[in-house]
Amino acid sequence: MAEFGEELLRQRVWDWLERDKGMTVDAEVELGTGRIDLVAETDNGELWGIEVKTGAYRTEQLHRYVESGKLDRLFIASAAELDTTDTTSFDVNELSQVRKRMAGAINAGHYTEEEARSAIEQALPDEILNQKIGSQTVLDYVTLFLSSKGPIPLDEAVQRISRAVSFPEVGVIHVPDVEPYDLLGAMDAPTPEITHDGAPLESAGGVTFARREEPWIQHSIWQSLGGIPEGHIPNTLSSDQPYRPIDLIAFEGSRNPTDALEHPEENKIIGVEAKGEGSFSPTSVHEQLTQFLQTETVSQLYLAVPASLEERATELVEGNSDLADVGIILVTEDGHSEICRTPTDRVPAYDGYMETHQQRKTGYGDRFPSEIGEVVSPYITEEEADRLKYSDPIAYAQDVLTENPWQVPDTLDAQAETREPLSELTEEVEKSGSRIYVLEGSVASQHEMETGYVELLVDYYRETDTLLFNFGRNYGGYIWFTGEEIDNLLANLTAIQDLESVMVPGKGFVKTSLYDDYTRIEISLRGPDPDIEWIDNNVLPETDVAAESVADLDFPTSAKPRPSYATHHEKRLSLEIVSNGTDLEGVSPDAQIGSFRLGSETEGADVAFTYAQWCNLIASIHVLRERGGKTRELPGKETNSWTQSRIAPSGQLVEDTDDIDYRNDVFR
Repeated sequence: MAEFGEELLRQRVWDWLERDKGMTVDAEVELGTGRIDLVAETDNGELWGIEVKTGAYRTEQLHRYVESGKLDRLFIASAAELDTTDTTSFDVNELSQVRKRMAGAINAGHYTEEEARSAIEQALPDEILNQKIGSQTVLDYVTLFLSSKGPIPLDEAVQRISRAVSFPEVGVIHVPDVEPYDLLGAMDAPTPEITHDGAPLESAGGVTFARREEPWIQHSIWQSLGGIPEGHIPNTLSSDQPYRPIDLIAFEGSRNPTDALEHPEENKIIGVEAKGEGSFSPTSVHEQLTQFLQTETVSQLYLAVPASLEERATELVEGNSDLADVGIILVTEDGHSEICRTPTDRVPAYDGYMETHQQRKTGYGDRFPSEIGEVVSPYITEEEADRLKYSDPIAYAQDVLTENPWQVPDTLDAQAETREPLSELTEEVEKSGSRIYVLEGSVASQHEMETGYVELLVDYYRETDTLLFNFGRNYGGYIWFTGEEIDNLLANLTAIQDLESVMVPGKGFVKTSLYDDYTRIEISLRGPDPDIEWIDNNVLPETDVAAESVADLDFPTSAKPRPSYATHHEKRLSLEIVSNGTDLEGVSPDAQIGSFRLGSETEGADVAFTYAQWCNLIASIHVLRERGGKTRELPGKETNSWTQSRIAPSGQLVEDTDDIDYRNDVFR
């Protein structure tokens, strides 16, 4: 959900509490144990705390609010269907943190493991303790004291464990979710509903409401103008994030930003930046307003401030010629707003922006209403321009093949066998670019060759002219090439239609499917090693293999075939490129045309690539190596869900396909 989703929920709940419940409300209220989204005071003086969430909630956060002693009741407001009394779901992160803090208390001698377990068993019902987290019960999970943090009193630990499973003291306000386009006015939205009252809390009060600070100013303007709080506009700063929020985007006339470009006499996009007494810094406000004007996405821009700041706001705007178009809105402590300086009307040049190849409308961000059509004039940041340079990897690869820039070298580096390991070569070198391919085939796992989807990670380091192919990261192994070795690899890879198979030399490490068995045997002879991560709790398997029968084994002590783990076990290797003999003229993008093999039948990886993946790989390496490109310039669509694009056999991103569950289906 866009960043404004939670803020829009907060404004709706705030308005409902004021209008329907007759309460006095403020936001971002300091409780001494943290800031809570809303605090509302009833007509009989009761203080309600409301934490607004678009999805899951953190019980540790709610616990701090309860412990503040300043609230009479506590609620979660959410569009999700929440049940704080449900004992079948858990805040596992909170259970983990409490467990670590109990371990810290045990290590400090505050209580023993037995005392902790006994106290938990006595205080909490079996209904909670016997619930399962994976294969463990809640009781076993929270008493597995592996690592420690700062100590926690035992009674508090028990209480927080209970609340991480069920927190009935907390009430629930359900806020029906509606698309932003349908609820831009304060009165447009369906009415929230209390679905669980929660329980009275022990409270000493002491909450202070602020009527001259930013939350109050923003809320008062939203009640007056409607619109999208924290709406998205283009980001003019150098950043990989193409948007930034402005306190309010409102509309006069059409709610479609495009209409403000095409019919500016009848339609306006109104931008408002709100500041309170505590957040009004002339220098930073000047910078923000200037940057908002530079986006050319609003018809009118206002600075909204409490009435107490009228003189300072006027001095700022009228004293800077680049702010001549900015208007000023004053807000009183009773919520009344008035314009004290009229803005200059501007015709927007842009009705949205681009984000990783996706259109975004001004204000709406990724919650793009279907009712308002496409963006006709997107603002494109420098970073997004990079992403749009090479949009078609197949067309790009065809151009590269026509140029034929790589030739098989006459000789290769004779010193490759003795050169330093990859981890040392790239230790202080920044990675220039990276891409991942999801290939079909087999890869060496802990005990056997596994078949399915295998991740091929491709990294390039420009400073050392080094290219890494890592098959599975935690599985099959890796091989890396440098200098003329890369020329040799690419010359053969691009000639796949004219070859049957070829061995391409490099250096790296191959994992055998029997590797972990041998390693466990070797380790069992010399005792557990806490640095070997894949051994659960250093529990070693039974073995009847005699010491002398494994004396000649030369396997590294890590089970992860990555450059950083296998540094001293690299050797000269070859990557076999095998052609399927497919005629590439008119071939389907998802047709398999060849494969990579690293190692023998019981080790490494044997994976097939499609025509689309082959083109993408050639194009990506060419952009990185020959054009000095970076990751966001790589051909094709860039991911907006992960840090790296993962290319499926179809050539699409894995996240855009329905047939691959990356987390469960891919060996990586």
